Amino acid sequence: MLKAKTDRFQQARLNLKQNVLDAVADGVKVNFISGSGLAFGEEMYTFFSIMSSSGKVNSDGIINLSSTALGTTGTVGGATIAKQAHDNPDYPGYSYLSPDGTIDISTAVLPDNTWVFLKQYHEVGNNDVVLNLAKALLLGEIENVHSNPAKYPQYNYFCNTKTLRRWRINDGKEALKKTDLSEEDRAEIVAAIAQAEAVLEMTVADQTAVEAAQARLDTILYKVGQLTPPKEESKLAPGLEKFFESMSWMLYKTLGGGSVYDKIFH
Repeated sequence: MLKAKTDRFQQARLNLKQNVLDAVADGVKVNFISGSGLAFGEEMYTFFSIMSSSGKVNSDGIINLSSTALGTTGTVGGATIAKQAHDNPDYPGYSYLSPDGTIDISTAVLPDNTWVFLKQYHEVGNNDVVLNLAKALLLGEIENVHSNPAKYPQYNYFCNTKTLRRWRINDGKEALKKTDLSEEDRAEIVAAIAQAEAVLEMTVADQTAVEAAQARLDTILYKVGQLTPPKEESKLAPGLEKFFESMSWMLYKTLGGGSVYDKIFH
């Protein structure tokens, strides 16, 4: 029973391209939204750097681009693609190449329903621009990359709106419940929240705008005592870090790999 299920799954994987095309032909709406431009293990996923293909595959840090954006071609190491593999006669002159020339979506199974976010790591839920694109597709606002390319470009970028969405806007709303706020501070909190909420509605990523909105909220929330400013890092910390890093390398070069216990007792 289990073998039959695994065999069926593996067979489906072998026929994945045709299965997707068959699903579309049957009326199923299929879209791909992918992160790209990272090696396995880059950013927060260091565990995956142990893979032998790390640094050789264009990925979102965990899964290769050719899988998450099925069939899409991506280069590594700064290599670029001179010309896209396929042209679309329905959209003459349209380029499926990324702005930096490292990705060609024309090779994808569904090139007109594939969106790629450059330098975007696997957890795309931390990028509200991705969520806004997914919402537009779900609600039928757009059908493909040609529906509204100015608002929902096929190639977009990384940004991290998680702190604003999950915490900082709510922190601001909690601060407004204070009864001892000056009119000036209350007005600034309201304006800062509005700026942050506008950022969450972006459809073209702008990390600078995210950081500016968060900095504005942080500043006023520190002022009114809603948040506690982070402690300033000790001036000794960077020096200590370099010292212990040097000691670690010295021990490694002297003793080689293995634990200290192994070196002492074996």
